Amino acid sequence: MEPIDAAAEQMRSLMGDIEHYKHTVVTEQDTRLKIIDRVFAEVLGWPLSEISTEDRAGRGYIDYKWTVNGLARLIVEATRDGRDLGGSAQVPGRAYKLNGPVFHSDTVQEGIDQRILYCGQKKAHST
Repeated sequence: MEPIDAAAEQMRSLMGDIEHYKHTVVTEQDTRLKIIDRVFAEVLGWPLSEISTEDRAGRGYIDYKWTVNGLARLIVEATRDGRDLGGSAQVPGRAYKLNGPVFHSDTVQEGIDQRILYCGQKKAHST
């Protein structure tokens, strides 16, 4: 089985588990513990040694920082269930400008600004 197929199968299994306890996912911490942590480890197979949580970045704290060989590669911010991030009506696979009309709400702009700041402070970059 190809790794992507194994990950898809693992995600299906995880979604089945979540269906049984989704009513208990209320806070950001619930989301992190019961969903995000499991996706990182069980589905994506990201080594725990390359994941940092609550890493200080300026005046805030990053929920997750993924690294590869010690270099920051991905910053992930969790949010509580039900918070509108403005992406639900978008077409998957399309590109959108961060300062364009799609991401116009104050909530979305706050999140974008926070993530840009954190990525800059942690020197997150791609290769």
